Amino acid sequence: MHIEELVQKIVPVNQNLIKNAQQHFDNLIKPVGSLAQLETMTSRYAAIIGSVDKEDLENPVPGVLLLLGNSASGKQLERALGGRDAAVVVARQVDVVTAPVFITGEQPDELLEEGAMLAAEYTGEEQARVLLLGSLNPAPQPQVWEKFLTEPDPYFFLERVQDPLVTALTGAILQGAGQKLPLLLDGASAFLAAVAACKVNPVAADYCFASHVSVEPGLEILLDFLKLTAPLRLNLPGGSGVGAAACLTLLKAGVKAYKEMETFEEAGVHKEEAAFSLQAQQKKQGS
Repeated sequence: MHIEELVQKIVPVNQNLIKNAQQHFDNLIKPVGSLAQLETMTSRYAAIIGSVDKEDLENPVPGVLLLLGNSASGKQLERALGGRDAAVVVARQVDVVTAPVFITGEQPDELLEEGAMLAAEYTGEEQARVLLLGSLNPAPQPQVWEKFLTEPDPYFFLERVQDPLVTALTGAILQGAGQKLPLLLDGASAFLAAVAACKVNPVAADYCFASHVSVEPGLEILLDFLKLTAPLRLNLPGGSGVGAAACLTLLKAGVKAYKEMETFEEAGVHKEEAAFSLQAQQKKQGS
């Protein structure tokens, strides 16, 4: 499928479903808002899969970690292909299949198509419900891309970034969004790809989750630009997939709480008074 056709498949996530899922969290027997980002992540996950019924909400597995590399990736790609890289080992612990892939395209159009094709191939093969995305190469430095962040033309932006893995990741994000998959982004390269994907179709942002804050230069700039909040700060040096795999455990925990905790109504007790909610108490402390 060509990128132009793929982009037409990307539809907005139903914001009412997000609100309904959050309302379910608010009705659970706990202080309102006390699960913080577990609630926001799970509410958006529920909206992406299209149901807020807890019976329909399975844990977000199986998943695939698409880990891109090329000739510049050296021995790290070799270790990943051999199953010995850290990202592969960590992903295995959260029931995620890692797909280390050698990117061969050269031109932007080829790389976009290659990334999209790889995402479709591996998510289909594993019947994935969530797609994790990372890069084995160091991300481009902020001085290369920062002044082009507001450039509306995605091709112009990608040409200035000058990184084949970022371009391929852009295609993978567009494919994942077209398939209505939650996308756990790992590292600056994946966030740069999300910026480019949103220039192609802004609705792609609805499907993107920031997994962690790495120590890569410019990472916070990209998060602010994308209006994403990462639940983890692990001081990892890059975006090789370890953070995305770790973040998936949080999403699983949020889904588990959503499905297995009781609401006040289910337990036959009174609903929490608004005056005693977490938000009210935090506001009181701040005043």
